[in-house]
Amino acid sequence: MPIRQMQEFARLFREQPDAIGDRRQLLEVHEQQVQAHIQELQRNLEVIQWKIGYYKGLEARQQADPAYSYSQIHERQECLTAGRAFMLERALQQGDAEAEGESQADEAIPASR
Repeated sequence: MPIRQMQEFARLFREQPDAIGDRRQLLEVHEQQVQAHIQELQRNLEVIQWKIGYYKGLEARQQADPAYSYSQIHERQECLTAGRAFMLERALQQGDAEAEGESQADEAIPASR
């Protein structure tokens, strides 16, 4: 929690002990910020894991064929192409999950008549 929010929380606690709802709201805002940060870190972790797998594949190619050589330009082009495909697939999966969540939310809302 940023220091200003902690100070506000402490001020509410000292000066307005009955302002429980205000303190809860501060905690809920902080929870949302932490959740967003966790999601960002998870996306970063997925990319790092993909890159590790990509380089393991390169190592396997190299071990299977000792004469195999990889130029930097070729590697960069192949990595970018594969990386774009990975990111596109991930975005499509995320879009499917979001659409499913919206569909479930729509089903939970009673229709107005």
